[in-house]
Amino acid sequence: MGPVRGPAGLDRRGDIAGLVAWVDLETEVGPQLDRIRKNAAVPVVGVRHLAHIDPDPQWMMREEIGAGLTVLKREDLCLDLVVREWQLPQATRLAARHSGLRFVLDHLGGPPEPGQDRSRWASRLRELARRPNVVAKVSGLTSGLAPGPWRAADLAAPVTIALESFGPERLLYGSDWPLAELGGGAAPWKSAAEALLDGLSTAERVRVFGGNAADVYSLP
Repeated sequence: MGPVRGPAGLDRRGDIAGLVAWVDLETEVGPQLDRIRKNAAVPVVGVRHLAHIDPDPQWMMREEIGAGLTVLKREDLCLDLVVREWQLPQATRLAARHSGLRFVLDHLGGPPEPGQDRSRWASRLRELARRPNVVAKVSGLTSGLAPGPWRAADLAAPVTIALESFGPERLLYGSDWPLAELGGGAAPWKSAAEALLDGLSTAERVRVFGGNAADVYSLP
């Protein structure tokens, strides 16, 4: 799947099954989706917002996005959210307010880097995980790390906490390509994720590494 910030003419490729797009949720969402679909070679399967860099730190609490989220629900699309640890309580309230909409938490909500205190992040992640309409994407954990020094074991704690919070039926693997290249590459990150989730059953690994995403994004 590929995120874009507006209409995108994508060449049809076998490895792209759906498009997670950006739209302005504070204005009419339907016409924006129509324009994106007109130019996209694959189905639009969701919308993504970078709440962690939005100029409004309370963007998720804005009443103006409510109508747009209603359209996403009607269109059977999910909302991907990129947030930081301090925004997780907002995401929890947003998911509760729109209980009929599927939410995808990207990058596990930005857990602290290895060696830092994870207790507050873990508590807030568990609270969000209580919302049944939220799933979490195991992604982006190496993108902010220097390539080379990190090991899979350095990422074990946040992955274990996410697994305990959401369970394998609500976790999705994500490559975070191309940003994963900043942390050493998408291939080393996938190898690390596979090692960290090696304790799952074969069926559970199949779910995390593709099956859950197919269901959440209604992929063909």
